[in-house]
Amino acid sequence: MLSSKSPACMGEHKNTGTGAALLIAMAACLASAPVAALEKCESFTKVREQIDLVVKTDPAKSEKFRSEVKSGADSLAVIEQLSPPEMEHQLDVCRFEAIEYLAKLGFAPAH
Repeated sequence: MLSSKSPACMGEHKNTGTGAALLIAMAACLASAPVAALEKCESFTKVREQIDLVVKTDPAKSEKFRSEVKSGADSLAVIEQLSPPEMEHQLDVCRFEAIEYLAKLGFAPAH
């Protein structure tokens, strides 16, 4: 326990620079945060088309999607697996809207 006469309370401690190091570490974490969290979903039309392709249009993908979701998989995760790699970022940016749309189609999000 510190007393009122201890060096730490009297301002006689050495500044080791840990505050600056902590600030730098926090800034690095924020800088490396997913960009998708900062972007606005402006490409939902493409995302909706991709979801429709997987769920309604392509029979093979639709069968795999329904089978995976029926066995307990997250519907959006399955959409991501069955979509081309270039859709990954758009699905990530429009994650909320995609989950809402899948729920409207009858595929509630996994909890």
